[in-house]
Amino acid sequence: RVLFRSEQDAFIRELLETDASRALWPKELQSALTTKGFAREVRDLILRAQERGLTIEELRKKSLELNEPWWGAAADFWSDYDEALFMRYATLPDTSLRVDTSQIISKAIERLNKDGVLLNKLRENFKYILVDEFQESDKSQRALLNLLHGENLTLFIDTDSTVGVFRGAYPDGLYKYLGSKDFKELRLTKIFRSSTEINKLVAAVSANFRSTSPSRVREIETTVPARAISATKLTSASESANFIAHKLRSAQDRKSTRLNSSHRT
Repeated sequence: RVLFRSEQDAFIRELLETDASRALWPKELQSALTTKGFAREVRDLILRAQERGLTIEELRKKSLELNEPWWGAAADFWSDYDEALFMRYATLPDTSLRVDTSQIISKAIERLNKDGVLLNKLRENFKYILVDEFQESDKSQRALLNLLHGENLTLFIDTDSTVGVFRGAYPDGLYKYLGSKDFKELRLTKIFRSSTEINKLVAAVSANFRSTSPSRVREIETTVPARAISATKLTSASESANFIAHKLRSAQDRKSTRLNSSHRT
């Protein structure tokens, strides 16, 4: 069963409060160990490492290579976390084995590498695979796809629209992945559902991206009417919610005014 995020947070916080766990972390972090924020950061580090296909030992090596000493402590904690999670759920009667969300892919890869019968059955069941928004995939998801797909694989990609880097998406390695396979490329260079103004705004923003995209410059073919574009910078979720509510109320007021004027006429 999948371990819910709230369960994972509670389990990590419980583990961080033990004397054995405290001994893993440097002195400057001791006061933060019992906070919710620190537990969330540790959880996210483990999730991102797993999504990028890193093992505990590889995270330790990265700690030395990149001079990130806290990563070494996190790797030691990760090792204890995995062991404690297994001891809690795998050795108790009538308790199903639980994995966190980032382990689902790695566990699937591990199982398929060991079970050729199951792998062939899945390949037979899924002869045609289509993946939308493939730029949002991470290394582990691509490794799983490598195991599953046959000759009929179609990927839809737009690196400029990637929004999930904070949760493990890896667009930088996308073209290297594509280059390792014999794909036939079909490039879509025309836009049919956006106005000219939106297209110009998107082009201006994406021109500042550090990465390149072969499909960044596109022709516009649309009947969408031109409208003015405004941008507002907001500093918090509550400020954003208030701004949206204000815009909706204003639109409703304008609509009511038009309806009332028509009725009087």
